[in-house]
Amino acid sequence: TISMYNEVLSKWIDFVEEQEQHDPVVDSNDETNVSSTKLSSSLSSVACNHAESIFQKMEKDSMMRPDAFSYWCVLHLYSKQFHNTSNEDIADKALQLLQNLSSFDQDEQNDYVVTEPNDLIDIHVPTYLHYNAVIQTLGNHSHGSTVYAFRANVLLDTMTKQSNKLHMQPNIDTLNGLMKCWVNSGDKITSAMRCQEVFHSMQQHNLQGNHHYLWHGQQQKMEPNAETYALLIRVWSQSSRKDQSSHNATKHFTNMERLHKANPTIHRAPSLEEYRLVLSAWSHSRDTSRRGANRATRIFSYLKDHTTLMEKPDPKCYASLLKVWARCDDVVKSALQSHALLQQMIHGDMEVDSECYGLVIGALAKSGLSDAAVKAQGLLRQMEELYEEGSSSSNTEKESLRMVKPTTVHYNDVIRAYANSDANDAAINAERVLLRMEQLSDGITPLDDHDDDDEYDDEVGDGADENEDDKDNKIEWATHPNTESYTMTIKAWTNSHDTQKAKKALFLLQHMDHRNRNTSSSNNHQKKFRVHPTTETYNAVLSVCSSSSHRQSLKEKRNTFRIALGTWKAFKQHSHHNNNRNLLPNSTTYVELLKAAVECLPQQERDQAVQTIFKESIKDGMVNEEVLTQLYYAANIDTYQKLMNHRSHDGSHDGQFIKVGVNKSRIPSSWSRNVIDLQVVMDDNNNSNNNKAVMNKNGE
Repeated sequence: TISMYNEVLSKWIDFVEEQEQHDPVVDSNDETNVSSTKLSSSLSSVACNHAESIFQKMEKDSMMRPDAFSYWCVLHLYSKQFHNTSNEDIADKALQLLQNLSSFDQDEQNDYVVTEPNDLIDIHVPTYLHYNAVIQTLGNHSHGSTVYAFRANVLLDTMTKQSNKLHMQPNIDTLNGLMKCWVNSGDKITSAMRCQEVFHSMQQHNLQGNHHYLWHGQQQKMEPNAETYALLIRVWSQSSRKDQSSHNATKHFTNMERLHKANPTIHRAPSLEEYRLVLSAWSHSRDTSRRGANRATRIFSYLKDHTTLMEKPDPKCYASLLKVWARCDDVVKSALQSHALLQQMIHGDMEVDSECYGLVIGALAKSGLSDAAVKAQGLLRQMEELYEEGSSSSNTEKESLRMVKPTTVHYNDVIRAYANSDANDAAINAERVLLRMEQLSDGITPLDDHDDDDEYDDEVGDGADENEDDKDNKIEWATHPNTESYTMTIKAWTNSHDTQKAKKALFLLQHMDHRNRNTSSSNNHQKKFRVHPTTETYNAVLSVCSSSSHRQSLKEKRNTFRIALGTWKAFKQHSHHNNNRNLLPNSTTYVELLKAAVECLPQQERDQAVQTIFKESIKDGMVNEEVLTQLYYAANIDTYQKLMNHRSHDGSHDGQFIKVGVNKSRIPSSWSRNVIDLQVVMDDNNNSNNNKAVMNKNGE
């Protein structure tokens, strides 16, 4: 009989749900899956296959027409399956089954009170339970496509049009299912807004008193439940709207907590997965303020110290919060907090990858803390040791250590940390890091660090010419010095008190060019990592010269200025020889040259040099406000007025122009024609040319 077949179908549902309750398969690694657990696919497939077989037997027997309960059993089992290659057609089967059942409802005018599946027995019309099961199935199979999400919208519209019938009124599960379709659609641009619209419709229905569904014969509010907020947290955490994602995810997370505290027996508390998602949202947020980082920290601390969950923060939680702090605008707090979190991960025996190390090293490099460079290099050494251990060991348990493979970025950040340090040995240490990079790039076994500063020339000059026998290095390194490596090492000499620092900065520039020229053009591997000096590289040498040490004698200062002039001439010659429009002196070049003149030359020798430098800046079209400001400090008043008489509006200088400073609109366009972001804009009101300068990130 039909009841016997339905009983067997019901037993298969009981079997599936019992397995789901007692033996769930955790799928925390699948970030596109809404559910934190899912049933073993083999057991689910077995249940579905048996149910389909039974249902087909019922369809073939004209005396045993499946009723609404029979349809629901099969659809419910479909809704328990998750997307994989073996069941790609499940969603289409569910839609077809619902369409078959709906075909019997053409002339049905009866209204049924359906509060549970057993109420479907002996009726032959689709109900909200069938639609919910189909929408749930669409949600489980909508990965990477919005097609099923739109189909779910159509099903909801159908239910809404027939909502005058009690058995067709959508409920909270209907809307949650629709949101699930959008969450899993892979549409990171609009899916969050779609879900938010569904959420707002719930709230609107409640405010208007439109209580949409029955439960035991009583109308109930369509109030969001824990699953609603879990879906909203997920969809916002994966949204590309980084300006809104973290705040919206946190808002829904807070609502989920409040819901649980109000009625803990009905609504579950946020799980570890929800904590992960909110912290992940903050780690990708555009809000990099300290306030935002503190909000993320409070969520993390509650999970760590106060929550009743058996689970505590895992490496994903730590890594997300570490990223939040590493990106924080407060550079000091950023370095301190991210470093502390990394130490907690290390001491807690958590797996730490190269990204986490890199984020902390980068934060330390920007911080300017007195011990930042030492800490950064300490972390880099840890990475090297762990990677060497993982690469040289055949033990599979140590394979994870290869995740901490240091790259060029990590070494560059350590060099940057030394460049921002005021320590006396910062520049020497930066050069040692650069030497280490060169050795690893050349496949040479690195030498031990030397503590004797007198070995400076040997350390930097001979690192690339070590014995060929040392090149048998089985460990693969991803470290090759690039232009930034050399530029930052040169900059590290800026804060040094070494009286020979200009010479050493110039040596690094020449050494860079030497390595470039000695790179084989026929060796594709070497050719790939050739380095070329840039405008910033040349300017870095000039900056070292302009920060002349007060310990220098007048003779040493004059030599420093000669180095500055020689570097500038080599720069112009290099750019002319290579015909590279991107390798040209800029405003900063002339600012540093003028500063070098002030620092290195006595007044009587300075004026002639200043005039030459300024005229060259005019010739190159690189005069901006900062160049004129430096000119004012470098030249005496007579020289300044002589150079500036081209800008007299009334034919005379009254001194006010010199004291007040320079307005960018008063710089002739011919002087500033090549300054970055400078545009000559036609004023439509008076048809005259106005110079409107736009500040770039370098202040030019």
